[in-house]
Amino acid sequence: MARPRTSAAVLELKGAFKKDPQRAREDAKVNKPIGEPPKSLSPFQLKIWKEIVGKIPAGIAGDADESIVEMVVILFAEFRENAEEFTAAKYGILHRLLSDLGMTPQGRAKIGAAPKPKSSNPFDDL
Repeated sequence: MARPRTSAAVLELKGAFKKDPQRAREDAKVNKPIGEPPKSLSPFQLKIWKEIVGKIPAGIAGDADESIVEMVVILFAEFRENAEEFTAAKYGILHRLLSDLGMTPQGRAKIGAAPKPKSSNPFDDL
């Protein structure tokens, strides 16, 4: 499996573009937020759609990612309805999709969406 692509923000912080300026690029930006859920979803899946969309970190997913969110919703609904028969392969796919959307600690770290810990030093604000 190929190594995941490093974001431009991480490369910039590491100084990669100073060494090789021709590598400079911008990461794709989210144009529009995720729209309305597909009409094909059941009421239970619709509830999960709202839950998933509400938990995706801001600025990560947009209208181009609606099909991925739909796959997550369908798999997550299947998992919640019958967890005993949810196969390991489906669990792996679901975990990967959640990670791609920044909904796992590893996924947030990979895309740089992890919240920064607040400093406890009272003199930092001065």
